[in-house]
Amino acid sequence: SGTYTIRYSICENLNPTNCSEADIIVTVISGPIIANDDAVTGINGLDGAADVVNILTNDLLDNAAPTLSQVAIHVLSPADPIAGGAIPTLDPATGLVSVPAGTSSGIYTIVYEICENLNSINCDQAVIKIAVSQPGITLVKRGVFSDTNGDGYAQPGELIRYSFRITNTGAIDLTNVVLTDPKATITGAPIATLTVGQLDTTRFTGTYVLTQTDIDTGFVVNQALVSAQPTIGTAIQDLSDSDDPTLIGDDDPTVTPVIQFKDLTLIKGGQLTGSGGVGSVITYSFTVRNTGNVPLTNVVITDPMLTATSIP
Repeated sequence: SGTYTIRYSICENLNPTNCSEADIIVTVISGPIIANDDAVTGINGLDGAADVVNILTNDLLDNAAPTLSQVAIHVLSPADPIAGGAIPTLDPATGLVSVPAGTSSGIYTIVYEICENLNSINCDQAVIKIAVSQPGITLVKRGVFSDTNGDGYAQPGELIRYSFRITNTGAIDLTNVVLTDPKATITGAPIATLTVGQLDTTRFTGTYVLTQTDIDTGFVVNQALVSAQPTIGTAIQDLSDSDDPTLIGDDDPTVTPVIQFKDLTLIKGGQLTGSGGVGSVITYSFTVRNTGNVPLTNVVITDPMLTATSIP
């Protein structure tokens, strides 16, 4: 924009010295430039998203959407990070806004301006608001030994019963929540919808049948997996946590103690050989029985009246 002067002359063709000069004054004004605010919603911050909005689409230069050849884009104030995470960015070379994967939930603000290339002082500012939500899910698994016959300790074929607590810890509703377990038998149909902040403790239960190996070990270690589909973005999952406050971390396997009973009985029998007088021999027999529920090792018999070598 500005004022431009063009000087010209006209001369008579039959008398070239008969001339006169004049000026043409041309005033050029810049067309109106308007940067309009943008608002972007429905972004899954865990996945991120590229090119969520082109800021020039709703801006105006001379009442039409400007092109990159007509205007320059300047970022005046970038978005502030939340919890030290990634932030949405505006690319001045393209006018496109992108959200990196791993962007925390929240509302991000970017302030920008557009300036006319032919008149760099012809500018206007606008604000971009980007609403980002992250999905999240947690699974807590607890196990309890079920003493079916009530004798106070475990036998093969008795059960560990598992309960599960599933919580939507994110900012996006979840659908098709499914629980799987590599060791336990799971009962319960998928949860159709788990809204933000909602938890479920009743949909799924699990059982595991004890083996002698489990009883010998004295505990069973197990971990389940929950998966869900956010209403926006790709599926998420979480390994179960034991909810044991003494353990560090969020995905500790569940360790369920199995009650061991270590016990044995000894039956001693004696048979006299001879008349019972001096020199007669008593032969003793010993029957040792493992009456507990785990194997025993290094079983030794002692007798105050017998020498070690006389006991086989």
